[in-house]
Amino acid sequence: MNTPAMTLEEALQIADQACPLPALGGQALRVLRARLELLEGEVAAYHGNAASKPTSGVARIAAERTRQILTEGWSTQHDRKHGAGELACAACVYTLATVEADIDSADVLRLWPWTSWWWKPSTPVRNLEKAGALIAAEIDRLTFGQEQPT
Repeated sequence: MNTPAMTLEEALQIADQACPLPALGGQALRVLRARLELLEGEVAAYHGNAASKPTSGVARIAAERTRQILTEGWSTQHDRKHGAGELACAACVYTLATVEADIDSADVLRLWPWTSWWWKPSTPVRNLEKAGALIAAEIDRLTFGQEQPT
């Protein structure tokens, strides 16, 4: 496994510094810390032995999204640079490659929003994990900084 772009502690320190209201931020940071620790454990398990890999689709997608953030460095701030729908498009291409096994690779690359270097198809389940994580990233990009409903 590659070295993470940022450790859990570094991410939490950044969150501590970014929170404008410490009284409100304290609870949010405790929730964030617990969630990140859970996801970090899922990612470690996923990359460990096959028996400990996440089994539900949601857990698999969360593990892949966490891997993208920790290993690749594709944070919400990074994803904000993809404002032309690239994340959603990439998710669609991974899904298309899953349901259309006979699709021509040239057709896929015409739809792929980035250079061919980043196109890494795999098994149907792995493709859907990537697609789900990309959709989650697009949702985060669209809602980043917006007030969430209570």
